Amino acid sequence: TDSHRPFRVMAKGGSVEALGTQFVVNVSGDEVTTSVQESAVSVTAPSGQDVRLMLGQMVSYSGVEMGRVEIADGEVETAWRRGQLIFSDKPLKSVVADVNRYRHGRLQIVGSGLENLRVSGVFDIKNPDGILEAIIRTLPVRAVEVTPLLVVLIPQDIFRKTS
Repeated sequence: TDSHRPFRVMAKGGSVEALGTQFVVNVSGDEVTTSVQESAVSVTAPSGQDVRLMLGQMVSYSGVEMGRVEIADGEVETAWRRGQLIFSDKPLKSVVADVNRYRHGRLQIVGSGLENLRVSGVFDIKNPDGILEAIIRTLPVRAVEVTPLLVVLIPQDIFRKTS
């Protein structure tokens, strides 16, 4: 790259600057995650806090908060290139944000406590409704189709009678 014109990716008020590298920037809802496949990058959160990532590392920021530098799982971070979404103990809120990138229409979570339910699995990007079906089968949620373009996830027991 030209040192006088570095390559930068601007995302949600922060930035990622390439330092002769290969990297992935994933914007999922309010969270921006950067992982490095080769060399290094500099990541700056909207607060101005910055961190340098090396090969095999990743970091996320949300709002102004910079997260901890962690070990990246390259297979997970680049799964979309192979037509997959891979989640390992990921909050439902983040999973829904990822699924919304590939689904015609929108999924939305309504109800306290649902956003932090955990999801794990390997899914086909070309079948986002299959991801929705797996969520409904494995988590205490129900899907309500408000319109063909809006499906709302609600607590499974929301319609139970109280005695």
